[in-house]
Amino acid sequence: TQWTRYLTVGLAFMQSFFIAAALQGSEGGFVLNPGPGFIAMTILSLTTGTAFIMWLGEQ
Repeated sequence: TQWTRYLTVGLAFMQSFFIAAALQGSEGGFVLNPGPGFIAMTILSLTTGTAFIMWLGEQ
Protein backbone atom coordinates (compact mmCIF):
# COMPACT_ATOMS: atom_id res chain seq x y z
CA THR A 1 0.00 0.00 0.00
CA GLN A 2 0.95 3.66 -0.06
CA TRP A 3 1.84 3.66 3.65
CA THR A 4 4.42 0.90 3.24
CA ARG A 5 6.07 2.77 0.38
CA TYR A 6 6.46 5.92 2.45
CA LEU A 7 7.62 3.93 5.46
CA THR A 8 10.20 2.11 3.34
CA VAL A 9 11.65 5.34 1.97
CA GLY A 10 11.73 6.89 5.46
CA LEU A 11 13.45 3.85 6.90
CA ALA A 12 15.97 3.84 4.04
CA PHE A 13 16.69 7.53 4.74
CA MET A 14 17.37 6.84 8.42
CA GLN A 15 19.47 3.77 7.75
CA SER A 16 21.55 5.52 5.11
CA PHE A 17 22.27 8.38 7.51
CA PHE A 18 23.50 5.98 10.18
CA ILE A 19 25.54 4.00 7.65
CA ALA A 20 27.20 7.21 6.43
CA ALA A 21 27.92 8.34 9.98
CA ALA A 22 29.39 4.95 10.88
CA LEU A 23 31.61 4.86 7.80
CA GLN A 24 32.78 8.40 8.40
CA GLY A 25 33.50 7.81 12.08
CA SER A 26 35.38 4.55 11.68
CA GLU A 27 39.13 4.36 11.77
CA GLY A 28 40.46 2.70 8.68
CA GLY A 29 40.27 5.28 5.96
CA PHE A 30 36.98 4.19 4.42
CA VAL A 31 36.05 7.78 3.54
CA LEU A 32 38.54 9.92 1.63
CA ASN A 33 36.63 13.22 1.97
CA PRO A 34 34.49 13.14 5.12
CA GLY A 35 31.95 15.84 5.74
CA PRO A 36 28.40 16.88 4.96
CA GLY A 37 28.88 16.23 1.25
CA PHE A 38 29.70 12.59 1.87
CA ILE A 39 26.71 12.16 4.15
CA ALA A 40 24.36 13.86 1.67
CA MET A 41 25.57 11.77 -1.28
CA THR A 42 25.34 8.55 0.73
CA ILE A 43 21.79 9.33 1.83
CA LEU A 44 20.79 10.30 -1.71
CA SER A 45 22.37 7.22 -3.30
CA LEU A 46 21.03 4.63 -0.88
CA THR A 47 17.54 6.12 -0.63
CA THR A 48 17.23 6.50 -4.40
CA GLY A 49 18.44 2.94 -4.87
CA THR A 50 15.84 1.70 -2.42
CA ALA A 51 13.06 3.57 -4.21
CA PHE A 52 14.25 2.22 -7.57
CA ILE A 53 14.33 -1.39 -6.35
CA MET A 54 10.88 -0.91 -4.83
CA TRP A 55 9.61 0.44 -8.15
CA LEU A 56 11.13 -2.53 -10.02
CA GLY A 57 9.39 -4.91 -7.64
CA GLU A 58 6.03 -3.38 -8.49
CA GLN A 59 6.50 -3.79 -12.24
